Formats: sequence, structure tokens, C-alpha cells
Amino acid sequence: MIQYGGGPIGVRVPPGTYTVKMVVDGREFEQKILVKKDPSSVGAESDIQAQTELLLKARKNQNDLIGLINSSETIRKQLIDLREAIRKNGKDREILPPLDALDAKIIEIEGQLFQMKVTGSADVLRWPSGLVTRFSSLANEIASADFPPTEQQLELHRQLERELAALLSRAEVIFTGDLVRFNGLLKRKSRSESIGLKRP
Repeated sequence: MIQYGGGPIGVRVPPGTYTVKMVVDGREFEQKILVKKDPSSVGAESDIQAQTELLLKARKNQNDLIGLINSSETIRKQLIDLREAIRKNGKDREILPPLDALDAKIIEIEGQLFQMKVTGSADVLRWPSGLVTRFSSLANEIASADFPPTEQQLELHRQLERELAALLSRAEVIFTGDLVRFNGLLKRKSRSESIGLKRP
């Protein structure tokens, strides 16, 4: 996936005492370390802690987004393979319209998660950013200085969370409803394929 301006959200640890554990050749080593606040920073430790808490939430949001994208792409790859197989042998072509409809529903959600039209750096100026980029951009702004999140940043995070929750809910309806019905159609056609997420 190409996504300009939407890298993974990294979170620095706030000032405090931490325990580092290492295992080498079966032996466990443990050491306490003290992380101090940058002496040149005017932000209070409580400000940094508030910033860290919101960044951790944003990182979890982004991980949920990536999980949904991966699930969607896994299912779409199976749909693409099935479409090609049907077109190649010409059998069960009546499956194609519901297949295309299911694929379109997944694409519609994915298009809000990340900008699927981006093929190069210039395209980021032509198309609106998806949720992945918007969460990442917000995190970059929050982490730009040792200050607590502003009210505007908190409200934007709440807005993005609402959008994410709505998309996750819609995806759940597709994966537990539309996809189940489509697999039922494949079964009635005596097809060997079953579209879904492969669990270990």
C-alpha cells in the first residue's frame, strides 16, 4: 500500500523509571533506567503524560484501521481470483454480479480508510486523505512539542474515532452478512471456494 504522509505512529516514553529486560542464551537480565525530561523543554511532566495517553489511543486507532485494511484486502484478493477463474472457464457467470457488488462495498469502505487513487507523490495533492493519514497527521502535530493536546486536537481525535467506529460497524455488517450470503450462493452452485479470512 502506498500512503504518503501516513506513516506508523510512534510514541516516546514519558519521563519516569522503567525496567528493561533482556534474554540472552536463555538467561534473563534486568536493569532499571531513568528517563528524564529534556531540560530545555518548558512542558511539565503532566503535560507530557497527557500527550502520551492521547498518542497511545491514536496508535491503537491506526492499528485498528490497518487491521481492517488487511482484512479487506485479504477478502478482495479471493474475490479477484474467483472472478478470474469464472471468466476463464465461463462457468457460473451469474455469480459475477453479486461478486462485483460485494467487492464494490468493500472498496467503498477502503477508500475512506486510505486514498486508493494515490499512485505517486503528486497525487496526494489531488485527492483527499484517508483516515490512516489523518490519524498520523494528528499524531505528528500532538507530538511536535512537550505540551498537552489542545482542545482542537482532542475534538479532532474524537471526530476521527467516530468515523472509524462507523466504518468498523459497516465492515462488520459486510463480513458477517453480505459475505455469508455470498458464500451461501457459492455453496448452492457447488463451488469449492469459500471467501473469508483464513484463521491459523
